Amino acid sequence: MSVAKVEEKTRRASPSPQPSAPFDLAKYQRLNRSIWYYVPEKQPSTPTGAPSVILLAGWMAATPRHISKYSAGYSALYPHARIIAITTTPWDMFPIDCISGGVGRVQPILDILYGLQPYEKVLMHTMSNGGIMTSVYIARLFKEFTGRLLPISAIVLDSAPGKATWSASVKAFGVVIPNNFILIFLGYALIYFLFGIYCGIYKLFNMLDGVAEGRIEFNNPELFDVQTPRLYIYSESDPIVDWNDVEEHAHEAEETGYQVMYEKFTESGHAGHLMVDANRYWGTVRRMWEKINS
Repeated sequence: MSVAKVEEKTRRASPSPQPSAPFDLAKYQRLNRSIWYYVPEKQPSTPTGAPSVILLAGWMAATPRHISKYSAGYSALYPHARIIAITTTPWDMFPIDCISGGVGRVQPILDILYGLQPYEKVLMHTMSNGGIMTSVYIARLFKEFTGRLLPISAIVLDSAPGKATWSASVKAFGVVIPNNFILIFLGYALIYFLFGIYCGIYKLFNMLDGVAEGRIEFNNPELFDVQTPRLYIYSESDPIVDWNDVEEHAHEAEETGYQVMYEKFTESGHAGHLMVDANRYWGTVRRMWEKINS
């Protein structure tokens, strides 16, 4: 399906979002098992200063309901922006296409990005290590197919990137286990087993694990334009991604030449900063965007 047809079909099916009304991904068109796409009824045909497209890459195991909290905020901030939301499952973390879904999982995003007009601006918002890995995969494919870097104007990194320690990885995968004693026991046994396979695959082929590779690649000017500013939102109380790891990555980004902004919370959990202080969260995002457009 062409980008034009996707957008026209979405316009007919989706009413214009109201910032004060309940908002969820039911208003989006589902393009495949992982991707939801929203096209507002009215879109400007000339530059407005606001982002034209917002790409939301959720944390591993984030549901559409989780991501809808972020899409609602962006619709309130930038009501004319198209929004692409992509989920990441534990299976998507494996480096084998027949398990993760390969190119087909992100192809609709690539098709939309191919069709961008020169004046359109893209804001990428990536969450946790799952979002980092998905975003890097998109960036790699876009460059492979076009020879160009991703056409993004700014990046928000929420609770990322971390490092793939055993404890952090088990906690991250453990969020999908129901609150039942037997299921918790069986679930964690399965997590240790699968994470062992995950690490084994990387060692077998002498590769960096996906989290470490995503961490490196996000500071790679050959993949992410050094002229693209970024905002790190993170917390001292995050039990999964250590705030020191986030700041280490941000400092490395600055040394590489990226323009970096920091927003450190003290009491919010992993990818939970929005729920602790929404005004502060969206205020920081808005100020970053205004800064690059001033």
